[in-house]
Amino acid sequence: ENPFVEGGEEIRLCPLEIEEPDGDAAEGRVLSTLPVTVVHLIDAESPLAPAEAKEEIDAAAAASADAAGAAAEGGERRLTLEGVRRALTSQPFLEIIAVVCGTDENSGNTVEARFSYTLEELRWDQVFASCVSVK
Repeated sequence: ENPFVEGGEEIRLCPLEIEEPDGDAAEGRVLSTLPVTVVHLIDAESPLAPAEAKEEIDAAAAASADAAGAAAEGGERRLTLEGVRRALTSQPFLEIIAVVCGTDENSGNTVEARFSYTLEELRWDQVFASCVSVK
């Protein structure tokens, strides 16, 4: 229960680690005239990971580390898509807000775009169709 809002809902704002595009490549720059797919890997450290799966993975990693030290070299188990989907859809409300910001190199102006995705708008097991080709 939130002590600041009587009878209200708690709102958590959690930044997500981005796996793609690679921030180290091209000094973190992307060409804004081309489509960019942004990827967040849902692992045990992700705020989107189910709580029980985090505990299970942490326990398995600890057991593997005690047994042979394998957890540090990829011995950890991955979450399943179905487990993540089940945990997220069990939430009373979930909204993912993506904010992309940068600087226009021609004018020096700050550019910001915001997108909001609710559970109903998420698509599972989908792949984007290619919309750009080079000949």
